[in-house]
Order: sequence, then structure tokens, then C-alpha cells
Amino acid sequence: MDLLVLTRVYPPYGSGGLAHHLMYLYEEIASRGHEVTILAGKSKGFRSDTEINRSGHRNITVQRVEFGYREGYYVLYPLALRWYLRNFDTSRYDAVLTHTQIPFEFDDPVIAKNHDCSRQSRQFVREGMAAWMKFGESALNLMRPFVDRGAIRAANHLIYNSKLTMDGWNDLYDIRTPESVVHNGVDVSIFYPRESEREGGYILFVSGSSDGSKDKLRQSGILDFARESSYDVCVAGRKSVDSPHVTALGRFSHEELAEVYSAAAVTIHPSQYEPFGNVVTESLACGTPVVTNDTVGASEILDQSCGVITDDLHEGVETAMKMRSEDCISTAQEHTWGSVAEETLSIVKKCVEA
Repeated sequence: MDLLVLTRVYPPYGSGGLAHHLMYLYEEIASRGHEVTILAGKSKGFRSDTEINRSGHRNITVQRVEFGYREGYYVLYPLALRWYLRNFDTSRYDAVLTHTQIPFEFDDPVIAKNHDCSRQSRQFVREGMAAWMKFGESALNLMRPFVDRGAIRAANHLIYNSKLTMDGWNDLYDIRTPESVVHNGVDVSIFYPRESEREGGYILFVSGSSDGSKDKLRQSGILDFARESSYDVCVAGRKSVDSPHVTALGRFSHEELAEVYSAAAVTIHPSQYEPFGNVVTESLACGTPVVTNDTVGASEILDQSCGVITDDLHEGVETAMKMRSEDCISTAQEHTWGSVAEETLSIVKKCVEA
């Protein structure tokens, strides 16, 4: 099939879970003989992420659509894309796959994947914004329901990265479009049990660049847990943490992070809201059980052999300590990027043949 992909971000411009998701997904799809053309957004201030700055598969063609400022991507990228498509022939493609809400229709079937329920995550995203950015975001946010409804109408099938995300969308809108959940994958060529020179047995929390502050750690219960726990608690992803009860390990490449996971006894991943949570699958792939809560989408892949879903970190850690690495690895191997590609292609083919 010839596939047209529309997304506000694609490597190497942009970082984080979405950029990695798209890179892995479409390299897997391209490796199965499909031609992939990606109209990827590029906004001001986006820097090249050297960790995912790779050439990609020969069946993947990437063209850049510049759209201004990333904070208003859900309005600015569709507008820039509409202008770009005036001189772009879409007739050769079998299907259109979107990873940003696109509120207009195509002649080919549209499969729209929603990686987040922005109306739910918005309050947490705004916490790190300056006052002037909040003002601009609030103004643009008035357009979000119109964009969302238009994107739903334009889609032949909706895919979500978790039931948590799907439920969030259905709470907001009366959706009649066919829906599916396809969880994120994990790169088992990077994340697998590794030998480590670190002294193991610690409890690990993996912090993103924006959620390692003391306030974030306190809100998630990490600081209280560390203060009361007899275990060593370590935070990866931050160079320092303002607490005598937590050890900051610093930032790591993915390969180094796999060693950190492997040496941990348990990974804890509490969150107020996270549409998926790649930390969960990465930890499992390295043989380390996970304690998380039901406001993390990836909790949906856990069973009693490899993880605990609870708000009580103390109880969860004690239970997880008894779990076998083999069971964690087995669960992760059910969620490779190859399996994500196969599930996605199955949905696309059904839409094309309908």
C-alpha cells in the first residue's frame, strides 16, 4: 500500500514519546514493503534530537510542513497543512493516517490515531508555561472542540494508544466512528535485561525532563514514599533532586537507561494522568516489575505476574518484589513495535477494502 501520514512531529525534529512512536511504527510498516510518505510539521524552536536522528527506511519519504509555534499546533499545523496540500497530489495513496487532529476530509479512507486526550492533560501541560504562554494557549484552546469534532467526522476509523485515552475522548464527544485500541510498543533490541555495574536492588522512578521537579515528585507521592521506605529510591532523568531520601542518577541514553532498569528491583510509575507511559513497557522488557496506577494507560497491559496497579506504593512495591523477571519479559514481548505495526496495518486494510 501507499500510505500518506500526517503528523505535527516526526524525527529528528521533536522528541519524546510521540516522535519515537512514529519512527518505530513507520519503520516497521515500511519494512513490510509499504511506501510511506510523511508530511511532518516543523515548528519554531524545535531542535533536532540527536538520539533519534537517523536516516530511516528507504521506503519512507519525509516532507516538512512549517507551521509556526508548537504551543498552538492543533490549530496551526492543520492550517499550514491545508495550504501545503493545494499543490500536493493525494490521489496516489491508498489511505491517510493522521497523528494530529486534521479537521478536513480526503478522498481516501482516513485512520486517525489519538495519542492523548488533550482536554484531560491540558491542566498538567499548563503548569510549566509562562504567563504569556498560558494566555496564548487559552485563546487558541477555544478552537480545540471545533478541530476535534471536524477530525472525528473526517475519520473512517479511530485508534487510541490506550483505553484510558479512548474513554477520555468518548467522555467529551458523541463518537459514532469505529474505534480500536492499539497500545504502544517497546524496542526489545534496546530494552532487554543487561549486565550493570550499578549496585542493584533500588526502587526506580524514571522522570521526564519536565516532571522531575520537587513539586512533581511530591504530587506523585515519590518523596513521601522515599522518606518512609526502607529501600533506596533512585530517580533517573534528573541531575539533582531536592530531597535527602532520593538519589538522582542523572540522564541517560536509551541503552544506558536499559541498564538502569535492569539493576532495579521495581520500577514505580505513579502519575496524575498519562495517556500511555512507555516507562512501563521499557521496564518490563528489562525484566523489572512495575507499580503504577490506573491513570496511566500502560497499566492496561499489566497482569498479576508482572505489575501492580495501586495508589499505595508501599504495598505495591512489596507485592512486586515477589514477581519473576521472566514474566515481565514475556509480557513486554507481546507489545513489540512489530506487533503494533501488524495491528495498525490490519485496521488500515479493512478500511481500504470497505
